[in-house]
Amino acid sequence: GHNRYAVYFADDAQPMAIRVKVTAENGGTQEYTLVMAKEAAAEAGKQLLAELEQEADREAAGKVVEAIDAIGTVTTESEQAIRDARAAYDALTDAQKALVSNYKTLTDAEAALARLKSEEAAGIPATGGSSPVFAALMTGLFGLASAAVSFRKKQQTGSR
Repeated sequence: GHNRYAVYFADDAQPMAIRVKVTAENGGTQEYTLVMAKEAAAEAGKQLLAELEQEADREAAGKVVEAIDAIGTVTTESEQAIRDARAAYDALTDAQKALVSNYKTLTDAEAALARLKSEEAAGIPATGGSSPVFAALMTGLFGLASAAVSFRKKQQTGSR
């Protein structure tokens, strides 16, 4: 969620209070106060802060997962989306990187883009074998070659 929390510690107070203010996405707020012994309050505060860090890590990783998913099918036009996803991933902490479930998709996209760019540099059309037009052309050529072989066999068989 998009809740924000604040934890207050009163230095010399016995018992100690933890006050949590929750702000909802619509702007509404709710405040909670928990009163307990100083040691328990310190432990509860540490636990709350750890949970908040984990939530922030999941949120940051989730944004990178979305950026990687947005790459889609790799073409030469995908370069900026791939660079943006890489930059977003590289900006994460190690804990956040561990939560990115589709990192292999990013590395595969980078490899596919590198192949496309090297094919383009070598003069091979950028659309390569993934183009529907290329696939249709190849299917047509194979069909034509197959028909020619079949026709030739009929001629040879018929001439005997």
